[in-house]
Amino acid sequence: HRRTPSIGVGAAHCAPPAESIVMSARCHLYGTFMDTGGVLYVCHDHIEFVTTAGERAHHVPLSALEAVTQVPVPLRTAGSLMSIQVAGAERPVLLGGITEALIASLKLTITNLCSEL
Repeated sequence: HRRTPSIGVGAAHCAPPAESIVMSARCHLYGTFMDTGGVLYVCHDHIEFVTTAGERAHHVPLSALEAVTQVPVPLRTAGSLMSIQVAGAERPVLLGGITEALIASLKLTITNLCSEL
């Protein structure tokens, strides 16, 4: 029988509507099997990560964000990850493949959007 996809994590999904996107960045989920590639979308009221296969891996309301920081890549001497700490989550979401300048811009944009809530 046919399964109806949910709208939560892992559901078949495309990018959010263009009018809701404030910023986006190609990146990958760090620390997952094969570092899953995709796009991080920063929207007016949430952030989401959509894999290259079109599945939404994370959808987080801005009100649930506790911190967005830049951290060094573990066990490497160069590079940075964007760390997104979500309320109630044991570990942060780590995103790699983003330049340090773009991480700084994403952090500023997310901070500004959170202050508007």
